[in-house]
Amino acid sequence: MTVLFRPYATIEDYTALCSLIVQKFSDPNRRFYPSLGDFEYQISFGGEHFFTHLTVCELEDGKIIGAIWPGHHRILYCFTGSEYIHLEDAIFAWEEEHYGGPALEDRSGQEVYIWGYPEDRNRSAIFEARGYTPHTWYMYSGVFNLNSDIPEPQFPAGYSVRPIEQGDLTQKVIIMSGSAGLTEPNMAIYHRLMSSPIYQQQLDLVVVNESNDVVGFANIWQDVENNIAIIEPFGTAEAYRKQGLATNLLYESMRRLKSRGVSNLYINHGGLWTLDPEPDDAMRVYNTAGFQEIGKMFVWCKACGTQENLHLQKLSDQFMLGKIIGVPEPLSGGLMHRMYGLQTTAGKYAVKALNPEIMRRPAAMQNFITSERIAALAAKSIPALPAKTIHGTAVQEIAGQFYLLFDWLDGRSLKPDEINVVHCRKLGAVLSNLHRTDFSELAISPPCQVEVRLTDWHDYVRRGQENNAEWVNLLLAIIDKLQDWNALGNDAAQRLASDRVISHGDLDSKNVMWHQDQPILIDWESAGFRNPMQDLIETAVYWSEHESGNIDKARFIAFIDGYREGSGRLQANWRVVLENGFSGKLDWLEYNLKRALWMECTDEAEQQLGTAQVIGTIHALERYADQIAEFEQWLAEMAS
Repeated sequence: MTVLFRPYATIEDYTALCSLIVQKFSDPNRRFYPSLGDFEYQISFGGEHFFTHLTVCELEDGKIIGAIWPGHHRILYCFTGSEYIHLEDAIFAWEEEHYGGPALEDRSGQEVYIWGYPEDRNRSAIFEARGYTPHTWYMYSGVFNLNSDIPEPQFPAGYSVRPIEQGDLTQKVIIMSGSAGLTEPNMAIYHRLMSSPIYQQQLDLVVVNESNDVVGFANIWQDVENNIAIIEPFGTAEAYRKQGLATNLLYESMRRLKSRGVSNLYINHGGLWTLDPEPDDAMRVYNTAGFQEIGKMFVWCKACGTQENLHLQKLSDQFMLGKIIGVPEPLSGGLMHRMYGLQTTAGKYAVKALNPEIMRRPAAMQNFITSERIAALAAKSIPALPAKTIHGTAVQEIAGQFYLLFDWLDGRSLKPDEINVVHCRKLGAVLSNLHRTDFSELAISPPCQVEVRLTDWHDYVRRGQENNAEWVNLLLAIIDKLQDWNALGNDAAQRLASDRVISHGDLDSKNVMWHQDQPILIDWESAGFRNPMQDLIETAVYWSEHESGNIDKARFIAFIDGYREGSGRLQANWRVVLENGFSGKLDWLEYNLKRALWMECTDEAEQQLGTAQVIGTIHALERYADQIAEFEQWLAEMAS
């Protein structure tokens, strides 16, 4: 049998996976890979993000046999149907290529992690044969037989248990954030949890005090087919602990389940270490309540190359760059793609791994091909670094991932506060030469019409509120200004469309490397037609801005002077030019809103980067709007 791997696709996949989970739960050594309650809980917290990282395992005839996905710290959950456990070796071989990454804090190198019980002899044997070792980190699994005697709950005076009510949701979400392990919910997450097909509000219990405040909780998931239930999550507010509330909530949960005819109640608890001499507070509660340990699910570890590293070696082999020496070095600086330094037996290179979300856009491939043709021709007249062309193309593909390959450049980009008037004057002259470069041999035509962008900013506010985004109040505070800036930018773009040249398009300081005090332009992916004066002013602002956001007038004027000395041409309706500057910033804001909301995002690091960029771009837009009048005055003074 051959195992095939594909992304989660439809509700039919969900149904098939739930059925497999229920079937394999009867095996005592494979119950929590995961339980049905665990699966629903993780779906609720992950939402669409969970499904984008869920890989379905199936046979050639399309029969689904299992699934695999990364949880916290990239630790993989993997389950298979009972009759397919012999295929787990092939599944683990696949995940080692796709889920490797930096090791946990107490380890080093590149590793992959996956859950497994020592009692699961089949999986343990495969792990050992493939070179895995168990970590000291484990997850406890316990069970309480509901056919045994259950103590009568004895809550302190004023406390009681009842099913959750709509008015409890906000309080419960708040206390769950500090009482439910590694996961912190928000209201959108909890509403997803309540919409699960197996959620029962009668089994979503809360402990309330005499003021009807929620102080404890237990989400119980019933697996009807196996006649069992699992609690996930469970906890009490920190200020109300050590009063017996948690233990008695467990007793109450047990009695309610027993009245339903449920045979066993299960509970899991993660974040435990074999090196800890004493159990934590949660374990003491479970032991007191009478749960019996049924196993410890350990994290198993294996050193491996990441999928990216494997691709880079294939790239090096395919284009005869030699054997990679050491581990490819991640490089900083890019905000959309990943960069690596690659030392091989033939030399040193820089490799850009293009963002998969961007490459899914219909025009993306042609845009990269065109921008690298522009860079290659520009390099004949200005200092520029185009990607290497191999077999007639600059864009290389390895296993569905696209790359650009560059000769290594010894140099560095400047931080905003390192830039001086000499740097600005030099770069102004380079930009002038670029604007005067003849690109006609490329036969690239400008767009017939300027695109008018009408962004629904209110929709992003709504999405941000649903996800409790940290930037939502900042966005809401400028929502009316965003509409105005959108209109100003669109109008200015229309008025400036008749005068366009081909330019770099994104010449901030990170995209210029300095070698022996001379600038070299890199990262040409935004190259295309632009109004020359708008391109000049936008770039002059980039190079005049301190890290604080303040603009250095001397640097701004030096940049303009460097440009003017090269071309002699410096006239425009500066108000229109400056208003056109809103468009690029608004586009960047919208792109990062999509990343922050997991709409166009590949991993958690990119989502966090998107969040940071949303906040930074909002502040940048407000500063720019406040500075327009001052820029206009400086330009008028230079013309007089």
